[in-house]
Amino acid sequence: MEEQELGNSIGSFIEALKKEGSVQEELRDHQDSYDELYSQGYHFYENGHYDKALLAFHKLVLSHPMEGKYWFGLASTLLQQKNYERALHAWSIAALIDYENPLPHFHAAECLFSLKLIDEGMLALKEAKKRSPKEDLSNKIEALEEVWSKA
Repeated sequence: MEEQELGNSIGSFIEALKKEGSVQEELRDHQDSYDELYSQGYHFYENGHYDKALLAFHKLVLSHPMEGKYWFGLASTLLQQKNYERALHAWSIAALIDYENPLPHFHAAECLFSLKLIDEGMLALKEAKKRSPKEDLSNKIEALEEVWSKA
């Protein structure tokens, strides 16, 4: 994908987020506010309150679109809500921001498999494997590859 197309894609995704209603609220420009909102979003996510977590992470990515952990939170929440297409977009942005991290690729593969895009999912797993120094994630990658290679 060309750099210009990628920029347009990210911009379009962020514009779509802005149109979703209550995410228009302005946050004070203090890191403490963002840290607190992230903590709240994470708490909501951990406790299964995905609608509230989604709102928090939307606000965060709109306020600081280059902060990877905010995209991770948004993508994880969308994945839990089984909103695979939007989660895939968010994981793609997270992968661009935190290029060496295997997790966005791994979770993008989960989204792709859920969307029945098997070949693309296998490519995402391959990218995750390239970046994965962690034994536990390597085992998960291999297990997912095994299941979906039979599909």
